[in-house]
Amino acid sequence: MDYWSIDGLKVYGSDYSKVRPKEQIYKQIKEEYSRGLTSNGIKTDPNTIPHDAWIDDVKAWPEVDDGKLFSYIWRTKAVDVEYIGKYKDQKAYSYWMSSFVDTVLFTKCPIDCKHVFLKGCMSPSQIIRGDPHKVWVCLEATKNDCKILTSWCTCTAGTAEVCNHVIALMYKVNFAYKKTYISPACTNVPRGWNKGIKRDVERKQIKNLVFRKDKKTQEDSARDEMDNLNLKNQFDPRKPQIGS
Repeated sequence: MDYWSIDGLKVYGSDYSKVRPKEQIYKQIKEEYSRGLTSNGIKTDPNTIPHDAWIDDVKAWPEVDDGKLFSYIWRTKAVDVEYIGKYKDQKAYSYWMSSFVDTVLFTKCPIDCKHVFLKGCMSPSQIIRGDPHKVWVCLEATKNDCKILTSWCTCTAGTAEVCNHVIALMYKVNFAYKKTYISPACTNVPRGWNKGIKRDVERKQIKNLVFRKDKKTQEDSARDEMDNLNLKNQFDPRKPQIGS
């Protein structure tokens, strides 16, 4: 019955009181969105920043290493020390490897320069030709030091902060850091690297489909395993977590 209630459809019997009109749901989402900005001290809604204030410049991106990325993922998962991202992590990595992440843009908060934003569009995984999901990530950052504060996506899961689309975008930023693309001295950024690749999906017979499973390289996996182990060893549930 709850599924009917979510869409505001009539429900009879004891569940009638659970009917929630769409307007009420949208209002709640909007309020939660505002609270997310306020609780993180973000003074400007990135969705209101003019388009011409965003720049396509990889070298402006903050340095997001594996530790910063996975610490954020775990923190938004109620700091579950057993969370390794075995499912959502690999799924997000597949989005990134499949070029679902379009151009990532950068800007600074016009009111408080200690906050910076990254945003981009993501091809939806279920309906490839559908409207792209819009993603933004807020970081408290200087060029060489940063902390991911919060994020948002237009997909259903993204309204609760972290989702596969957000993680996929951050994989791209993390990759640029590893390849030193964001270094001012770097001169080997592949031309058009930050541009996404939009593919038209063609019908094929099942026998002609190519199935693949994207995974990290052995080197990446070994490094992440060590980072995961260090973070778990340092975790103390009695202490408040950074950014929580």
